[in-house]
Amino acid sequence: MKAAVVTFVSLGEGWKAPPADIVPVIEVLAQKKVLERVICHRVKKFFFSHVYAAIPFSVWLCIRLVETVFSFRLSRFRVEKLFDFFAQWRIGTADIVLFHGGFFLPRTLTAVQRRGGIAVDVTRTAHIQTNARIEQEEYPHLPLPLESGPFTRLAKTYTHSNDFDYVIAISDFVRQSYIENGFPEDRIFVASLDVDMTRFTPVSKDINSMFTAVYVADTTPLKGLQYLIDAWKSAALENAQLIIVGGWNVPDSLRETYTAQIQKDASIKVVEHTASPEQYYADASVFVLPSLTEGCSRVILEAMACGVPVITTENAQGIVEDGKTGFVVPVRDVNTMAEKIRYLHDHQNIATSMGKEARKAVENKQRFGEAVYEVCEQILRREGKRDTLQA
Repeated sequence: MKAAVVTFVSLGEGWKAPPADIVPVIEVLAQKKVLERVICHRVKKFFFSHVYAAIPFSVWLCIRLVETVFSFRLSRFRVEKLFDFFAQWRIGTADIVLFHGGFFLPRTLTAVQRRGGIAVDVTRTAHIQTNARIEQEEYPHLPLPLESGPFTRLAKTYTHSNDFDYVIAISDFVRQSYIENGFPEDRIFVASLDVDMTRFTPVSKDINSMFTAVYVADTTPLKGLQYLIDAWKSAALENAQLIIVGGWNVPDSLRETYTAQIQKDASIKVVEHTASPEQYYADASVFVLPSLTEGCSRVILEAMACGVPVITTENAQGIVEDGKTGFVVPVRDVNTMAEKIRYLHDHQNIATSMGKEARKAVENKQRFGEAVYEVCEQILRREGKRDTLQA
């Protein structure tokens, strides 16, 4: 097997830490000695030697010079277009190419397939058309103008998600989103992401201490925060607090709405973005994420690893098992969410038991990199390329 990876993230020293889903894949493929090359955004002192920046350094210098002279910044959309243009020439001739979120790489996808390679999208979100639909359903309720929705805009620009040969979805919800948009069901595999089990660990809690619900997210309009706030008020708990942690990526009008609602309830506390969410999981009686769409939520996995039961929606469920490691509720269902929060408040011994099961679930799941490698083997067998497995 000869494999390659193409990702828009920067790898190595001096960059923002890459998402936890791609480095484990690179590590396993490199350990198995099947990784031919990695194409990324920028690279500096990365552990794998055959890793290349898609956009040549000379081109970057020209871009920076033009930006400085004319006092503007190239948009991410334009940078992605450049990345796709250059990546198509650098991807090589691997048997199987893993795209780390390939919705914006139509040229590179075509190049891989033209050279006889198998193109696999390791997709980080639900199908772009599904996210656009959810956005179009949600924005009128907020209210926000539909034209401001990022998925609605992207869905009009990128239409090649169904052109990949296979998809590795990071949750059952993501898998189902591809099926509902016409992608062949038998060409979709599911593998769940990893979490740092040494950093995120259970902490003993006093069952008689204040009941604390925690929400951690970079809040966007589709995180469903308004439903959690409404559910919390409906639950009307005694000796309880809700802690909202994370940054804000919402229009000013929506942020003002949230702020006004929060300020009316003294039991709700807001903490801006933190690099140490584990300190809030340590105090959590329950973790709540009411998101309308997720790939495989990192914060849910972190909370579970810390031994915290989870209440989330069917579109953000991931590996949460309803009734065992937490509760799964319908999206936008304020009453059911309030009911489940109240239940765990009134039965904190059950919450503790669920938290223990949550930790076990994360411990026992297959590592993401190993799962992706096994999927690659299955794909090559299915495609009749058994001989490449021996290479």
